[in-house]
Amino acid sequence: MGSVTLTEITQDLRDALASDQALNDWCLAELGELPTIFVGIDERNKPGLQDCPLIIIRPETIAGGQEQAAIEPVLYVDWGLVNDEITTADRIREYQGVYQSDRMGNLIWNALRSAGPDYALSQSDYTLESVRFFPMHVGGMDIKISIPTTL
Repeated sequence: MGSVTLTEITQDLRDALASDQALNDWCLAELGELPTIFVGIDERNKPGLQDCPLIIIRPETIAGGQEQAAIEPVLYVDWGLVNDEITTADRIREYQGVYQSDRMGNLIWNALRSAGPDYALSQSDYTLESVRFFPMHVGGMDIKISIPTTL
């Protein structure tokens, strides 16, 4: 693979998320609708409850060049869903959105990994946040991509 732009990578990942059958089927079955996919956001008008389920791709940096063996873009992927369901059994109270958020994050990761054979993805800082924005459950992950360069 020759030179590639952060825009091209972002669009590949966007398309992989939008077309992933497992992610779309799960969202329809569990959340009642397909996720809205944002590429970037307006900090003054952030997506909220009405936009859920949602996935946000935030391209961040791209390192490397022709003289290096690979370019290594970093993107942040966040997601959110709404669920205020609580189940109680004995002394255990479980917020079901916590489990759904984790499942959605894993489906997103699987979809991203299918983006292309030229991309080697690694994930770090996988996070779930189910307190601060309740009843919206959000998650996020940092994605580092390694793409071999060729002359």
